Amino acid sequence: MMNCCTDCFSDNELKGFVYSNSNTNGACDFCEKDNTETINPQELQDQFVPLLDIYSIDEEGTDIVSALQKDWNIFKIEDHAKIKELLIAIFTGLEEDYTEILNSNVSISIPSETVDLIDNWNSFKEEIKKENRFFIKNPADLESIEETFPVREYSKGKIFYRSRISNDENGYPTEKMGKPPHKLSKSGRANPQGISYLYVAQSVDTTLFEARATFLDYVSIGEFKLLENTKVITLRTSFQVSPFLEGFSIEKYVKNKGFIDLLENELSKPLRRQDNELDYLPTQYLCEYIKHLGYGGVEYGSSLHEGGINIVFFDDTKLDCVGVKVYEVSKIDIESREVV
Repeated sequence: MMNCCTDCFSDNELKGFVYSNSNTNGACDFCEKDNTETINPQELQDQFVPLLDIYSIDEEGTDIVSALQKDWNIFKIEDHAKIKELLIAIFTGLEEDYTEILNSNVSISIPSETVDLIDNWNSFKEEIKKENRFFIKNPADLESIEETFPVREYSKGKIFYRSRISNDENGYPTEKMGKPPHKLSKSGRANPQGISYLYVAQSVDTTLFEARATFLDYVSIGEFKLLENTKVITLRTSFQVSPFLEGFSIEKYVKNKGFIDLLENELSKPLRRQDNELDYLPTQYLCEYIKHLGYGGVEYGSSLHEGGINIVFFDDTKLDCVGVKVYEVSKIDIESREVV
C-alpha cells in the first residue's frame, strides 16, 4: 500500500486533513519525505471527486495535472509524473468513472449561468451610463455571487504604499500622503466624485507605475501601516482559493469565476486621459456594493505593472502613514505595439 504526506500538497486545507487523519508514520511514496505523517491516498477521495467532476474532456485543454495546478495550485510535488501517480492512487477503485478524465486533456465546463451573469452585467453597464442612474431597471446581479466573492484578510501591521508626484526633491510630508479631500476627489474606477477612498499598492514598484511617473519625476512614496485586521474582496484572477474549504461550493465558484474575472478586468483597466467619467459608473457601483456588505476594501491586479497588486480601502482611518521617501525616476522602458 502506498502512502502520501502533507509535503505532497501546497493546499493548506489538504495539508491539515492529511495531518489530522494520519495514523501512520514513515516514508512518503510520492515526495519521498522520511519520518512523516502519512495516509492512504484513497482517504482523499471525498475531497477530489467533486473537484474532478467540474472538468470535462476537451481536446484543446490540458492534461488533468496541469489543469489542477493552474486552476488550484494543489500539489507541492514538482514531478509531473509523480502527481499523476498520486492522482491515480487517490482514485483507486473508481477507475471506471475517472480513467478517461485522468488520461485526457480537460478544461472546466463553463455553465450557461456564467454567460447569463456576464450578459446581465453588460446590460447594466449600458443602462447606468446612458439611461438610469439611481433607479435601475436591470440592476447588476451581484447578490448571486456574494457568497463566492473571494475574501482575503490582511493582518494588522501589513505595509502598503502610495505615490504622489512631487514638484521637487523635498516631496510631501506624511500628512499630505493620504486620500484626497472630499471636495478635490475626482471620479476613479472605485470611487465616485466627492467620495474619497485610499488607493495603495503592495509594492513600491507597483505604486510608481500606478502614479504614471515619468523620467526625472520626483515621487513621494508613503508607507502605510494597517492598524487592524481587515477583510477585503479580492478580484485578482491569480488569487488561489482552496476547493477543499469546509462549506465551499465548487459548482457555485465555477459558475461565478468567469464573471468575477470580468469584474477584475473592469476594475484594473488603466485610466486614460480621454476616458469619459461615465465609464467608471459600473465599477463604482460594484465597489459601493462591496462596501455595503461590510468589507474594508477591494484588491485587484495592476494592469500597468505585471504581477502588481492594488488595494482600495474605503476607510482610510484603518491605516497610518508612518513615513515618506522621495524617489527620482532615473530610467523608463517603453514598449509599444502597432494597433492600426
